[in-house]
Amino acid sequence: GGGGGGGGGDGGWGVPAAFAEGEEGEEGDEEEEEEEEEEDDDEDDDDDDDDDDDDDDDDDDLPVRKILKDGNFVVESVLATNLPTGPGIPTKAELFGGLNARRNNEVSKDDLSQDLEALLNTGLFANVDANVTPKGKNGYAVEFVFREKIWPGVQSFKVKGATALPPDIERQVLAACRRQSSCTVRVLATMKNIIEGYYTSKGLTFGTISHFDGMETGDVIAHVIEGEITRVQAIFLDDNMNQQPTGRTNPRVIQREHNFKPGQLYNVEDAKTALRDIFLLQLFDNVQVVPRPSVRDQSKVEVDIMLRERPVKTAESELEWSIAPGEGGKPDLVSIKPGGSVFFEHRNLDGWGRQLYGSVSTANFLAPQDDLGFKLEYHHPYCLGDGDPDKTMFKTSVFNSRKLSPVFTGGPLMEEVPAIWVDRAGAKATVTQNFSRQSKATASVVVEEVTTRDESGAVVGSGSKQGPGGQLSVDGPPTTHSGNGTDRILFFQGGLTRDTTRFVNGTPVGARDIFNLDQSIGLGSGFPIYNRFTAGAPRVIQL
Repeated sequence: GGGGGGGGGDGGWGVPAAFAEGEEGEEGDEEEEEEEEEEDDDEDDDDDDDDDDDDDDDDDDLPVRKILKDGNFVVESVLATNLPTGPGIPTKAELFGGLNARRNNEVSKDDLSQDLEALLNTGLFANVDANVTPKGKNGYAVEFVFREKIWPGVQSFKVKGATALPPDIERQVLAACRRQSSCTVRVLATMKNIIEGYYTSKGLTFGTISHFDGMETGDVIAHVIEGEITRVQAIFLDDNMNQQPTGRTNPRVIQREHNFKPGQLYNVEDAKTALRDIFLLQLFDNVQVVPRPSVRDQSKVEVDIMLRERPVKTAESELEWSIAPGEGGKPDLVSIKPGGSVFFEHRNLDGWGRQLYGSVSTANFLAPQDDLGFKLEYHHPYCLGDGDPDKTMFKTSVFNSRKLSPVFTGGPLMEEVPAIWVDRAGAKATVTQNFSRQSKATASVVVEEVTTRDESGAVVGSGSKQGPGGQLSVDGPPTTHSGNGTDRILFFQGGLTRDTTRFVNGTPVGARDIFNLDQSIGLGSGFPIYNRFTAGAPRVIQL
């Protein structure tokens, strides 16, 4: 048996839509030819049926094919003959994906006619025929036979609807097409590959050709869709990844961390930057950027930012007991007094991404006043407003700490001297501006009290050493500016970082310049004036 065929359609490159032209007159004539061919095929089918009846009368031993209702048949295989192939040309899978004639499907003549019409409407073929032949025990093979369209050679080429395409791309396309004497599907595919390749190289993944026209005259026009953003929406998800009406975070906190804006083109690099910067807020444990064609206009793009929030408040506590070998080598507690730490944080004060951290640690919770250490920090991002391009952050902290002084030591090949402990307690306020993801500037004001103590915890104003008889002589250098063991001072800190490194195979490569400064202004005990700075310029070169 066989099915009919027909002339060119007026749609685009149907799967996906890309090439189109209007040929109403030609289409009408070819549709008439298709109807005539189908009528002839029907007559042939009637004759074939008569012949088959005669054959069945002559040979009752041949297997009887399964008869379905209304003349339907089961498709055993689908073949394509004379189908053009090459980069940018729809493949057999793309063309046949939406057809009724698929393996193991039951189809009718009407279904087959719809398939022929769909293939013709791609605008790629001058004619498509369908041949149906028995195959297997009960199935039939459907063979689509294509005849490629041939238009006059390309004389001029223009692109419509493009805002991000440079003019030299049109000239490049025209130069490539003029090498061919005629315009075929392969020539149109060359145009498509050059233009869409440019969009892909710039991250504009929605930049595609919707259709072509003007092939009959040689003045070809490519109509382009670039993926203009019409809406950007933050969507909050629950623990089961189901959408919920609102979240704890103000949508403006998300908005200031991405570059998507209605009216601009969707760029995959903007999506990568948005994922990175939104994760760095430390407010979400799952972030997805989902672009999709707009429901109202398929040529536009809507961007959904899917967010699952982390718990806002966290508290952790830890207890420690020291263990040492006891009698007989068995482990034993050094002290029953527990030490440890308590930590808490609030990541999202008032829903604006402002954060509060606190920690307390001690070696003896029963008498914490002996060595209690604490720190409380508050972070305020975008302190100069949401429109600040430098993302200026204000950070303040209240702290104390105890460290062993690296100055008052005996050193190598020298006698040991009594250790000096340095206690610091104070407050620090810092403003940070980010010039890029890795380059920044900081400015801080520090007010603190510095106290030096010996092993017993007593305040000492100068270093000491042990004499031959075991006595201590306190005649070493002063431990503080004031000389009495306690200083109260105010000073400034600043820092500049220029970082252009990038990762190559997991290793940072590039340049990093760092400058840090501590500067006192003479305010404090003993009116201290000092300056301390460090500078570094490391370079990592890939070999």
